[in-house]
Formats: sequence, C-alpha cells, structure tokens
Amino acid sequence: MSRFGGLRARLGLVRPEEGGRRHPVLAGWRVGWNIGNSTDGQRPDNDAVVLPEGSSSIDPGTTSMVLLSPVHPISWDHVKPGDVVRMRDGNRIIGAATVVERVAPTNEHLVGRWPLFSSVRFLNDVEGFPAGTPATIIDVFDGGYVLEIENESGESTGLACVSDGDIEPLR
Repeated sequence: MSRFGGLRARLGLVRPEEGGRRHPVLAGWRVGWNIGNSTDGQRPDNDAVVLPEGSSSIDPGTTSMVLLSPVHPISWDHVKPGDVVRMRDGNRIIGAATVVERVAPTNEHLVGRWPLFSSVRFLNDVEGFPAGTPATIIDVFDGGYVLEIENESGESTGLACVSDGDIEPLR
C-alpha cells in the first residue's frame, strides 16, 4: 500500500451539520491527529497523510478504509489495532479512525539500500552529531534516510536526515 507503511484504519468523517468539513478529504491530505502524545505542554496532534483505499477522496459524513501514513512514524509507535485516533482541523474533531492493522513498508524502494531498523554510524559530522555516532534507520526516502540517534542508555537523543554517503553499517 505505501512504501513507508503506516496504519490501515476505518475512517468516519463528521457530517457538516455536526461540525465536520463541507468539502471531501482528498487523497494525500496531511492532517493533524490526536493520538495521545503530549510533551512539554504541546498539543497531542501528530500529522499523517490520508490515503483512501480505492478512491481519490472521502465525502463528509461517510466512512472509508484508509491508510494513515505518519509524517513522523516514531511518534505513532504506541498506536495499535483497535485504537481510535481523532482527525482534527484546528480545534474541531472532524473524523475518527479505528486502527485495523499496522502495515509494514514495502521493500521495492530498498533494493540496494539498507533496510529499516539497521544499525549504522556516521562517517562524518552530521547535523551536530560527530562522526562515529551510532544510529538506527527508521525511515527511507528517495534521497536518503531518517535516523534515530540514541545515547548509551538507549534513550533517543534526536533525529537526523542523511544520504547514503554519510553512514556505514555497524559491525
């Protein structure tokens, strides 16, 4: 379904007369979701792209199967099948999605590249992290990788976007 994976869910949109959108949700719309995360007083919204199954849009007041493709997948790690996540437009709840399954990324884009969750280290100083810093690949995109950097205690200390030439596998 998606080269990056995501969450397959049954999304029900609120009807316009009940405070929902007046216009359809188009495939590829990036929208905020309340998934229960709240840190440092920030709103618990986390963006994900909505990809309807078998359609290019979802009309207000209807229900459709969708793939939610999180913009920052690590923020969605705790979301599991059976959970209900709320779609937001500003302060309004405009839909609710019941997660049916987690969808693993497809592998076509990984041919000749390292897979997700591979352990690597920086070859050079990158984004404030010194050469030799260990990291884990958590997402793959056309130009490179998104890495999660952890300290010796295994706690996440940040994210970095790098290209193939910036990293090497840990042995």
